[in-house]
Order: sequence, then C-alpha cells, then structure tokens
Amino acid sequence: MRYILLPLCLALVGLGCGDEDAPVTLDECGDFEEGTDLNVCTATYLGDSDGMVVAVETDSEGRQWVAGNFDEPPVELEEFGTGEAMVLELSVTGGELRGGLRFDGELMDMAVDAETDALAVATDAGVAVVQDADIMWEVAVDGVDRIDIDDSKVVTLAGDRVRLFDDNSETSFEIDVERSSVRDVAVHAASQRVFITGYDQVSGNLQQPFLFAYDFDGQRAWTGWDWSSEEAGDLSSDTRGTAVSVGLDGKLYYIGESHGGVTTHFRMPDDIDEEAPLVRRDDYSQSHNWNGAAPLGFVARLEPESGELESGQLLAVRLSDGRGNGVSPTTVSAREDGTMLLGGGSACCIEDWEDRKVAGEVVMPGYGGGAWVMVLTNDFSDRPLWTTFGAPDSSVAIADVSARGEAMAVVQNQTPSSDHDSVQGQLVTEAAMQSSPPGALASPHLTVFPGP
Repeated sequence: MRYILLPLCLALVGLGCGDEDAPVTLDECGDFEEGTDLNVCTATYLGDSDGMVVAVETDSEGRQWVAGNFDEPPVELEEFGTGEAMVLELSVTGGELRGGLRFDGELMDMAVDAETDALAVATDAGVAVVQDADIMWEVAVDGVDRIDIDDSKVVTLAGDRVRLFDDNSETSFEIDVERSSVRDVAVHAASQRVFITGYDQVSGNLQQPFLFAYDFDGQRAWTGWDWSSEEAGDLSSDTRGTAVSVGLDGKLYYIGESHGGVTTHFRMPDDIDEEAPLVRRDDYSQSHNWNGAAPLGFVARLEPESGELESGQLLAVRLSDGRGNGVSPTTVSAREDGTMLLGGGSACCIEDWEDRKVAGEVVMPGYGGGAWVMVLTNDFSDRPLWTTFGAPDSSVAIADVSARGEAMAVVQNQTPSSDHDSVQGQLVTEAAMQSSPPGALASPHLTVFPGP
C-alpha cells in the first residue's frame, strides 16, 4: 500500500489552502473525451481489509470525502470514536489519501454543506456536524439512514421519521411520514424546503411515488404524485420514488423507477391529466416495446419552491431484439451548470455496451449490464457518458456519486456473487493506491474522472 505524505496545510482534516470560490479543476487528468473509453484520474480500491462505502462528496476546495465502514483504518484518522465508521479525506483526483475522521458505531450516510464545507455524518449512534476537525454539534438519534445539510440546516431520515435541525442542534420540526416506504430526504436553505420521497402501497396491486416538500416550520408546502389507485387509472405500473438531491445549480433532482412501462411518471406531479415535459430522444429514453414489469428508470428536475417539474427523462436499456429491459437509477448529483451524474444498475444492455471501456480496459466483457454511471446534459438532450462499472464474477453496486466543477466521483462496493464465497476478479484500477480487492467479503472502490 502506498500513501503520500503532504504538507501540513493539506494534511490537517477539514483544512485547506485554496480559494473556496475557485472552481474545482482537474488539470492534471486531461480532458473528458466523449466516446466509449472513459478517461479517469484515479480508479482505486480503498483500505487494507473488508469495508463498505456509503457516500462520496466533493467540497468547494476540491477535496473528495468518502464515507464508509472499514475493519481497519487505512490511514491515521482524527479520532471521535473507535468504531468502524470512518470518513476519508482524499485529494481532488482521488489519488492521495490525506486523513479523515473516525466515529463510534456504523456509518450510515454523510453529506457536505455546499455553503460551508461542514460534514454532516450519520451513524447508528446519532448525528454529528464537523468542521475544521471540530465537532460543531452532535445528538443521539437512533436509526438514521439518510442525512443532508445545506447552509447549516440538517435533515435526517430514520425509518419514516424526518427531523430538521438548526445550526445549534435544536430540532426545528419532527414528523412521521405515513407512507409505506420512505426512501430519501434533502434540504434546501434558499427556498426553506425539506424534501421527502418514497412510495405508498395504494391498493393491493399498485404502488405510487410521492415527493413532499415541507417548509422549515414543518408545514406541507407542496405534494408531487402521491396518487390514489383511482387517480392513477390506466397508468397501472408500480412506481416508486428512490432518491432526491439538491444540485449545485439550486434545482431539485428526483429519481425513481416503475415496474412496467405505463407509469404516473409520464404525468406532471401536481396534475394527473397533464403530460410531463419528458425528453424522449432515442430508444434508451422511451418505454416502447417494454419487457413486462421490468424496471423503467426516471430522472427529473424540479423547481424547489413550487415543485414544478421543469424537465425529465425515462431511462431504458434494450435487448438485442430491441425489447426494453430493467434499469434502476439509485443516485444522482448535479453540478453548477445542471449537468447530472447518475449511478445505478441494470440488466442487459446499455447503449453501445460492446465498446465501453474505462481507462482503456473493457469493463464487463460479454455482458452489457450491471453497475453503471451516466452523465446527462442539463437539457436532457445528450448522454456524453454511459458505461458499465462492474467486474466479472462479482456483485458490484454503485453506492453514491458526486459532481462538482470538473470533478466527477463514483464509489461502489464489490462483493461475492451468488456463485462464490469471496470476491472474485477485480474492478478497473488506474493510478491506484490499492490495485487489488482488499477484502474477501466486501471491497470498496473509488473512481474520479473529469466531466464533460
């Protein structure tokens, strides 16, 4: 294992030497080139032992923050506990491991404040906000699965309970969301909104997505989708909200999926009778010739204060005979100009899958599915990147993505397939700190590349 020692101003956790207002750049990595071979700065495994990553964020100084659980610390850390929960600090390229933070318990999620660069960390023991290597505040909260932070406002999700905390750890509001499955939350200080998504079992054979916005006083500001069975009518595919995030452009991003090709995602979230402005540019963004109840992906941009859906797109993969097949987006991040980075998983086959490479290497020989990442332009008119990101003979899942300035980052976990008891094969590595899977049961992996 090779780690690089850095000057003091870089090595201190939470401290940087650059201009916070300067754009994040990747000059040493070369440029993004649209095509079938993805140029990467770094593709590396993390740690010396079994581990699982859960989140990645890029801060205003270009540092990559990777959160997860590791059997052993991969580098000297600032100790706030002695558990496996760790947040690692890396250089903007992902090629230099600089330090990090350690907490008690199991790490569940992590977010970076786009305004202040503070870290909001959720473990199974509670929530902490950290800045400049100091804990600003912490509270004991059981069962937190998701966390987000914006301008010092922190929102958490624990089961179906959503809490909003102010900058002094005081609870601004606390609500229980009475729906079947609550999946994700986000917060936007400028519009004073908290966003919640998931789905509800509205009848014995139908699920419907919901997207709620609450103001900072805990009052419902607007509702998206959340149709009854009668309102959905012939749009009869089970449909779910998966994740929400606020982009660096100040817009709200929503991803979901339907199990089948007749979905309420076709309609405006506040009007079941009005067609949504979806960009259907090719076979991979339409639902025709769909394969039964195979998942059909969906991504949309909304105005956060009003909930108006500004634009969206279906996400499809296609078999060799043109039949639509299953695809499930799981995470989305939007940079300052609204360019989106998405991650997820699919069956076969993504577009031009036979030719897809990462750092010159074929990623999934003989199969055009599995873990994938995609870049969508801000007007949904082009996909400059769509590539598989898996490994043969292993199970690979995208855990999170991050897009800021020129930098795009992906973290994923490689685990044994159902046919094996340990990790087999390996993911692509390039300029790697760790070039082979460090764990037999779970091996975390990071890729950083210049975006278009």
